[in-house]
Amino acid sequence: MKATIIDPVQTGAAILAWAVEGCARWLANGLGEPKAVMQATAAYRKSQEPLTDFVADCCVLGPGYGVSATRLREKYEAWCKSEGVKHPLAGRAWGAALRALGCTDSRGAGGARWWDGIEVVVGDARTPDERQPGEDNPPPFGDRP
Repeated sequence: MKATIIDPVQTGAAILAWAVEGCARWLANGLGEPKAVMQATAAYRKSQEPLTDFVADCCVLGPGYGVSATRLREKYEAWCKSEGVKHPLAGRAWGAALRALGCTDSRGAGGARWWDGIEVVVGDARTPDERQPGEDNPPPFGDRP
């Protein structure tokens, strides 16, 4: 048997036809992904985006939004406590995760830190949190307090 398979005169055309047929099926249908690989990939991606659930539950993202760093952090810590998150993001990991979402940090005139591109929302309304006048409200024209 081995001698027959090794001899290209006897099997070369059949092996080539088999390879070409397999290539044609691969080009038409792709290789596909096993369900276990897809699940593992989804779990990995979620683990690399630690703020996904927090943002989905408590925030809106967009170029017109901004929130004080203190207010955002307080909301995140309260959310972590209510969700049973034992190790909330802190320090550089917190900032890196927000930047990965497209947010940018800035400082106001008084040195207060802000996150632009994100805002805290109330309940299921998906609208920015209503604040009392003067409470973390950025003044008009982009000047931070």
